Amino acid sequence: MPSAERDDFHRLRRLQLNEKLFEALNFRLEEQILELREAGHIPEDPDEPIRYMCECSDPECRERFAMEPHEYSRLHLNPRDCVVLQGHELLEVEVVVEELGDLLVVRKRELEDSSYPPGAG
Repeated sequence: MPSAERDDFHRLRRLQLNEKLFEALNFRLEEQILELREAGHIPEDPDEPIRYMCECSDPECRERFAMEPHEYSRLHLNPRDCVVLQGHELLEVEVVVEELGDLLVVRKRELEDSSYPPGAG
């Protein structure tokens, strides 16, 4: 694989990993909020919406969206799916699979890197 293609593969892979990082942060945030709610430290209904971080590939994005925890979990049944705000999708690395008002569920595309033998990456 030529160097430019390899660099492009790694750039696209980094964008996808950024999305997975925000998703992991959201699940941790949800876990902490639900624990605090159950312990009575936050006087809210356990099904009250949580303000999650946009899971787009932009590491500088700090925008948030509110969603009930059970709905957030449903949208992540496929491990390749992330929730992003409208306009934050990057069709170069993902495809839109569901529209929810101001939000989109995007599924990461499979990236192929022919510079690595199968199973080496």
